[in-house]
Formats: sequence, structure tokens, C-alpha cells
Amino acid sequence: MVANRTSAVVFCALASVFFAGLANAHEGDHGPQGGGSSGGAAGAGGGASGAGGGAGATTDASGPSTPDNGPHSEPLMIGIDVVVGFGTYDTVLETPPLTNQTLGGNGLFKVGHRTATFLLEGRYDFKTFGVGVRFPIIAGRVYDNASPLAFGNSNLSTGGLELSLDMPKQLSKTAQAVPYLALVAPTQAGTALPTAAALAAAGPNFDRFAAQKYSEGIAAAYAHGGEDNALYLNHRIGIVPGVKVDLRFGNTELDPFLKIPFMIAVQDSTQEPLRIEAVGGFRLAQNIGPVALGVRLYGNVPITQKTGMSDPLLVVEPEVRLHLTPSATVLVSGIIPLAGAVSAFDNPSNGAVRAAFSTTF
Repeated sequence: MVANRTSAVVFCALASVFFAGLANAHEGDHGPQGGGSSGGAAGAGGGASGAGGGAGATTDASGPSTPDNGPHSEPLMIGIDVVVGFGTYDTVLETPPLTNQTLGGNGLFKVGHRTATFLLEGRYDFKTFGVGVRFPIIAGRVYDNASPLAFGNSNLSTGGLELSLDMPKQLSKTAQAVPYLALVAPTQAGTALPTAAALAAAGPNFDRFAAQKYSEGIAAAYAHGGEDNALYLNHRIGIVPGVKVDLRFGNTELDPFLKIPFMIAVQDSTQEPLRIEAVGGFRLAQNIGPVALGVRLYGNVPITQKTGMSDPLLVVEPEVRLHLTPSATVLVSGIIPLAGAVSAFDNPSNGAVRAAFSTTF
């Protein structure tokens, strides 16, 4: 209870600073809207924000969208980004009762996980800055273990609620820098896995569902290529500064990005009090009429961590984007881990598929 109150106070203080900066930025935002960061996905940081936005606007999972170079008439964006991931992770399963017992127990197992993450996104662009919100819902399945027999479950949980602010700066006719800051509330679910001794001492009273939600959060983080860990690692306040650069050369797009997520634990049920990562990469795409064929290459390097997700990750994500209308775009991609603890070379079932849709108003 004390930890919950403390985390609420810390998050409210950070939110106050965030919105104070937003208010200061808004003081200079007068006159008709135009030229702000347009369309596309919610701003800071990750997710597939995905499917693009208004005419001429493109987005990716690395951060804020790319503005049109003309008047901006559709400042509101809403979207959904769905990632279905597969992999094998440690978790807690229910074990059947022994012959002289009426209740089953719990055990630590490494079993298959399937997660479907529904990332709900919204964004509004002002003249000189944009604000965004993202909220993930995780539908997870932890599979049974065959030998020894143990039973998994399906679970529904939430990730972290993210608020973001970005302030695009036009560098030239073909280049734009988009610095941004995201703040993530500690609404992620789950309790870190216990040791075998602690699990045995707790007996059948241990909350295995909380442990499974934790492992499903880990699975969802890996399914996103380690790009959005602040949204999925349990009970953490996230502070995510970053920058994205949008380059346009005719019909060719090149979007490098870098962000440094800071994840601060607010409960003892996490594996580490502070986690810092470096996440970076680029997107390269070619526009052919209403279709954009592209590929993203990005990675995650943990700077500080105690346990869990300690290996660097490298991911390639080929994608196809289709502009259905000037305001509506669909994205389909495959997330393939090339290096790290869940490399597709070690287990071909590791990886994820993504489908996203966004529209502007």
C-alpha cells in the first residue's frame, strides 16, 4: 500500500512537470494550425505507431510522425497496433495434486508463450508540437508442460499508460528532427518470478496468475523487439527521452532514431530497481504509388540491469504500408530477432507479426 501511494506521488509529480512544459509550449501556439507534426502515430517512442497517417505523413515504431510540408487540416489521429508474438519463457504453472493431496501445487517451468498485444493510440498535433497517448492491452496464453505435467492459463493484463510530447524542428526541405519525451505510468501487471525455494514455501497459495502476467509482459516486450520495454516490464515508471530524424529523398524515406528509456521500479515485485537501455535503429522505405515497401533494423542494449532481459537484441522488421485513403493507412510487418536471447536462429518459432491501422480527422 505504501509503495502504491509512493508511486502515485512520484508519477503525479512527473506528470505535473510534463504538463507544465506542455503549457509553456502552448503559449506560443497561436493562429491557424499548419506545419505541425502530422498524422500518424502517437509520438514518443515505440510501438508500431504504426500505420501512417495523413496524406504524405509516415510513421514508425521509433517515435513521432513525419509532418506534411503543407497546411495541416487533420490534427487528430487514432489508431490500433496489434502484435502477435511467440517464444519460450520461464513462468509458474499449476502442478496436479499428489495422490494423498486434495490441492495441486505450483512449479517453475520454461514453456511456450503466445501474446497478442493491442496497443491503442491517440495523437493531437498543434502548430509547433504534438501530444500523444498509448495504452497496451495484453492477451496472453501460457501453454501446458507435457512432462512433468503442469497446466498453463490464458490471462488478460495491461501495460503502461504512456503520455508523450514532441516538438518537430524542420532542418531543411528534406530533413526534420523530432525530439520527444514520453512518460509511462506504472500500470503494468505481474509479479517477478520467485526462486524455487520461495515457491515451495508458499505452496498452493502462491499467486501463479501474477507470475504468468509477468512472464507474458516479458514475452510482449520481446515480441516488440525490445523497442518498448517501458510499456511492458512490470510496475515501473518510465521516462523516455529520444530523437528521430526524418529524411526524404524523392520517394525514398530514411528515418534513424535513438531513445534512452529509464525504468524506475515502484514495487518490490520487480526484478531490478532501475533499468536503463539504449534503443536505436532506422527505417528505410520506398514509396510506389499508395504502397510503401520498407524495412526497419533496430536494437536494444541494456545499460543497467540486474536480471532478466540482460542480452542485447537486434531485430529486422520488413514492412508493407498501404494508404487506403489520404487519411487512412494500414501496415503489415514481420518482427524477426536476429541476435539476443530469443534469436530466430536459435528457435525459428521466436518472432512476431504486426498489423496496424490509423486514421486522421
